[in-house]
Amino acid sequence: MKTVFYYCVRLASVCIFSLFYVSSIQADELRLGIIGLDTMHSTAFTTMINDPQDATMSDVRVVAAYPYGSTRMERNAREIVQFSKEIQGYGVVLVDSIEALLKQVDGVMLLTNDGLLHLEQIKPVIEAGLPIFLDKPIAADFPESVQIYSLAKKHQVPVFSASALRYQSKAQAVRHQNLVGEVLGADGYSPYYEEAQHSDYYWYGIHAVETVYTLMGPGCKRVKRIIGQHSDMIIGEWQDGRIGTVRTDRNGAQFYGGTAYGREGVVNVGPFEGYRPLVEQIVQFFRSKKSPVAAEETLEIYAFMKAAQLSRLNDGAWIELEKVTKGK
Repeated sequence: MKTVFYYCVRLASVCIFSLFYVSSIQADELRLGIIGLDTMHSTAFTTMINDPQDATMSDVRVVAAYPYGSTRMERNAREIVQFSKEIQGYGVVLVDSIEALLKQVDGVMLLTNDGLLHLEQIKPVIEAGLPIFLDKPIAADFPESVQIYSLAKKHQVPVFSASALRYQSKAQAVRHQNLVGEVLGADGYSPYYEEAQHSDYYWYGIHAVETVYTLMGPGCKRVKRIIGQHSDMIIGEWQDGRIGTVRTDRNGAQFYGGTAYGREGVVNVGPFEGYRPLVEQIVQFFRSKKSPVAAEETLEIYAFMKAAQLSRLNDGAWIELEKVTKGK
């Protein structure tokens, strides 16, 4: 009888310890939620973050998703159905509202493909005080972009947004490891598509623009845009006299990359190396709650693209970035 009692006590102790241990793991795990399953980024990011074989991301997990990013565009409406099915295979629970999502997570990836909805969708996340990775475009136009970052600053909520092109290995080596010495100029190139209700470069031209900004850093003074039959060229003059150029192709081969011109060398950056480097930065952002890209630089990228649109509307005239940032 004593032996049975002894083992019962031991079993109870083990069960209590196990429950405590599991609770501790779950308490330490960062639970992420997704808003918007209308883009392949939702499944691409989740596949990496929820990979049980990847020890580098074992403390972070996507646990829930609110599927309804945007149904305004027919393609995105179809993709919501497709990606909703796929993402459940990674253990992600679907919820029927953003409010329900916020109760289950420690951070949010706002991946809605349609920038028109970002301000509306990000407000409850900011008010809940949760850190946010905000996928491109951060908004459909510049004033809404500023509103988002102003609201986040007011509530002291960290926001991180970047194109995956920022984290290609050679681009990072130029920016942070002095690969070509002092950067004297840079080019960036990518495909280019427009979506009628967005400032034109916001929809897809950001990839080439962010490549140039990664290589050169912020500080652009003015922008001029040249429209060709098959491609556009944007010339940016920085405050220190350096020149950065952006080329986007509408009809040619679909490639991403650029060139950094330095005092000690010239290097090509690209081709696109996949989403893994960006996802690693996203995960680290949720751990640290510190954006690896300053809000000022992100907003300048969007001011640059807005200035390029204004140049297009003004027959290729030079547009000062101050005209955009100060609403002149």
